[in-house]
Amino acid sequence: VQRAGRKIREIGYAFDSDSFLAGDLTTLSDHLTESGIVEMAYQQEPESILWPVRADGAWLGLTYNREQEVLAWHRHDTDGDVESPCVAPDPANNRDTLWLAVKRTIGGATKRYIEYLDPDRSNVDSFVLYNGAATVTIPGLSHLEGETVDALADGFVVRGKVVAGGQITLDTAASVVV
Repeated sequence: VQRAGRKIREIGYAFDSDSFLAGDLTTLSDHLTESGIVEMAYQQEPESILWPVRADGAWLGLTYNREQEVLAWHRHDTDGDVESPCVAPDPANNRDTLWLAVKRTIGGATKRYIEYLDPDRSNVDSFVLYNGAATVTIPGLSHLEGETVDALADGFVVRGKVVAGGQITLDTAASVVV
């Protein structure tokens, strides 16, 4: 990352000129780095992705595969500010896991969470998995007290449930709820 935090460069060797080049990876997406990159982590498996975090808490991704000429920026919105990314190996699943320090405002109070990106549920954040007997009451949500959440209950989307007393109440009983 260059000093101003706006450009991310790659270094590569050019055989034709017998020199090293420092190409700008943000040329076509410099609007994404306007507030500046303050920290980033690199995930190698299962996909090659650079995970930058901006000064304003926005979380970005750069899918990178030079062999296939893939250079794709993506922004990931979450309810809160990402403060720090970290990638750690997950030997049990033969891949890397992205961990994030996230600052959220829950019930008017600022809270910080350590969360990880589950590749099998990449479109959810701060989630809990219930897998048991069919029920309409899903507990274990005290970290989201007062928040309005959506759920996937036995494969059906359930929207707009407010967490009260650390739980939500579904309209129909379900046995697997995310």
